[in-house]
Amino acid sequence: MFGYVKALTPELRVKEFELYRSVYCGLCHHIKKRSTFMTFSLSYDFVLPALFALAFTDIGDISFKKKRCLVHPMRKRKVIDGGENMQAVADAAILLVYYKLLDDKTDKDEKFFKRAASSYALPFAARARKKVMNIGYTHIDNVIKEKIASLSLCEKEKNESVYECASIFGELLAEVFSASVKRDSDRRCMYQIGYRVGRWIYIADALDDIEKDRKNGSYNPFILSGEDTSSESFKENIEMALRLELSESEKALDLLEISDPGIYNIIQNILYIGMPEVIHNILYKKDCKDCAKA
Repeated sequence: MFGYVKALTPELRVKEFELYRSVYCGLCHHIKKRSTFMTFSLSYDFVLPALFALAFTDIGDISFKKKRCLVHPMRKRKVIDGGENMQAVADAAILLVYYKLLDDKTDKDEKFFKRAASSYALPFAARARKKVMNIGYTHIDNVIKEKIASLSLCEKEKNESVYECASIFGELLAEVFSASVKRDSDRRCMYQIGYRVGRWIYIADALDDIEKDRKNGSYNPFILSGEDTSSESFKENIEMALRLELSESEKALDLLEISDPGIYNIIQNILYIGMPEVIHNILYKKDCKDCAKA
């Protein structure tokens, strides 16, 4: 859905890369339990909360299998089944996509083709959401619905501060990251990580869309602010600001007890290397060819 939260895969060990990819494939198969169509909405962004979900899952509830899929029909790929915690991440991803499609469909500021595509996909997402709701996800559903509405209002009001809208999306992801965590201290840490990652994603997306939004006349706080977004000082300052966002999530990560070294190393790679690399490539218009290569 976003495509910014990625590992820098050359920095992963072979076993870590296999685990990273198996978590993505596992999420895909968990989503498939609700809807085959919705698997096409999956991005590597959701691997990060899935890794945390696995870190809080009993080892006995985790299993590996080799499966084929529509994308890779000729060769079986390793797939991780993370039980209820991982299914919760998959279900949250479905809810998030559903409300984003609903918002795009009703947003008259969006281009015709985007609204048309949202209208086509929405019935599939609605059926998947119904299956999720049948097993009881009322709190997360309400949070996502409320925050997407608040975010839409923030953007329609042409808010010039990227941080105000980013904080709303941060609050949304904070709830998603922390929802299935049982211990209070861990939940607070996960809330902080989700909040910072959410703010980071929103700002990264706004940076990435500056030229497109300028051309289309769409809302973008960086355009409204009147800053020279092509200047070196702007790029250096925003890159530093985003590193500070991640440093706050790293502080919370240090307070968590993650016993599996493979999971911990991949999370560190994403937060410490992969995400900063993505921002650098957005600002300096380079292709991140090695990010989340699968």
